[in-house]
Amino acid sequence: MSIETDYIELVKELLDAPEKRSRTTTSTRAVFARQLTHDCSEGLPVLTTKEVWTRGAVVELIWILNGRTDLYFLHEHGVKYWDNDYVRSGRTDMRLGPVYGKQWRDFNGVDQIAKLLNTLQTNPSSRRMLVQAWNPAEVDECALPPCHYGFQVQVQDGRLNLLWLQRSVDIFLGFPIDLAMYGILIEMLAKGAGLEAGTLTCQMGDVHLYDNHREAAKQQIGNKIHPFCRLELKKGLHSVGRSVQIPKVQDVSIHDYVSSGKIKATLPV
Repeated sequence: MSIETDYIELVKELLDAPEKRSRTTTSTRAVFARQLTHDCSEGLPVLTTKEVWTRGAVVELIWILNGRTDLYFLHEHGVKYWDNDYVRSGRTDMRLGPVYGKQWRDFNGVDQIAKLLNTLQTNPSSRRMLVQAWNPAEVDECALPPCHYGFQVQVQDGRLNLLWLQRSVDIFLGFPIDLAMYGILIEMLAKGAGLEAGTLTCQMGDVHLYDNHREAAKQQIGNKIHPFCRLELKKGLHSVGRSVQIPKVQDVSIHDYVSSGKIKATLPV
């Protein structure tokens, strides 16, 4: 069984789930408390039953790792899916507030990524290698409160494992990007630490399928599952002294990606 097989089963469950009202104008079908796990030896977890925009995942991850919260970097690389939340928030400064990048790199003055990398180098058996994005003191200032709000890594038998927590999961549009992004992150961390990437696990809170995605989801679950693609990193994620060495967008390449094609769906607003 692969994570994509389990993902398809979760989508089927959501298609039959009770209706609930969403924070948007579109209703959802939702379940609570689910988990999906991927063995990274199988390849990069980019879903194949529909085409996933992998460049968006690469750009967003590097944007976050650099501590940025502005739209300029995203727009420069063609990523526009944060724009609706920016407009809805009423902000006018081209910034999204203290979202992921702010918290990962400056959580009340703590650079959590630098601390994580230092611990990986000096004390890899630690059970305290966590990064948090949910800052109660600043969450109301965000254009959108963090959906994936924390992750933890563990090193065992030369493999780096990663668990991420997600409070809200848009299973059709959002989750495939998040899955690819954390699949890239675990490989960056492993390469920087001289380890193999192990298991990648997502623990999910409210998992939902928007009603305007139902027909698209029905199409996806009938599509063929292809082998996972392969990630090539020129550089890993590591620290040198007090600085964090972060790969650039051009340092990340994805090879042999085969999917069943694009399935159009509109982001609810």
